Parts: sequence; C-alpha cells; structure tokens
Amino acid sequence: MPTASGSGRPEIELPKSFEVDLNDGREELRAGYAAVIEANLDSEAMTYYRCVLFYCVDEGKVTGTPEGTDSRLHYRMRLGRTEQGVWKTPTGETERNAC
Repeated sequence: MPTASGSGRPEIELPKSFEVDLNDGREELRAGYAAVIEANLDSEAMTYYRCVLFYCVDEGKVTGTPEGTDSRLHYRMRLGRTEQGVWKTPTGETERNAC
C-alpha cells in the first residue's frame, strides 16, 4: 500500500477496526469494476459483495435536456440477487452535475 512519505500527502492513522472496514469497501468497489470490465455479474467477488455500481451518462443528445441544464447524470445503483437468482437494483440514486 502506498505511503504518504515523499508524496506530500498527510499521514493518517486510523484504528485497526476501521481499516478493516475500509479494506472491505475497497474490495467491494474492485468487485464492481471487475464485474463491469468482465461483463460478469455472476463472478465470485460480485456475489460475495453486494456491489454498488457508479456510472455517468450524458443524456443531452438522447432526451433533449433543456438549455442551461447539465445533461450529465451520475447514477449509483445497488445490485442484489433475489432468492431466484435474478439480479435486481433494489435502490438507485441519480444526481445531476455530479460526474
């Protein structure tokens, strides 16, 4: 893991219990990236972590966004698998001008 020395970054120390949570969060994010890159929502990592996918879309050319309105939307979607094995997005959020 990179250290702050020599980079100008401040040294930050956290309790070990919190660092474990950060490591899980990092791996969950990596699982989501791998699933997108590999187009494989059934990967072992994806099923282990209930992943959240983040992506941006410029909807201006598709929806005719009114002039003066930012047409870029940031989506945050949580993926989960039902008991029947179907992938669903039980929650999703959209934020304009957040890309």
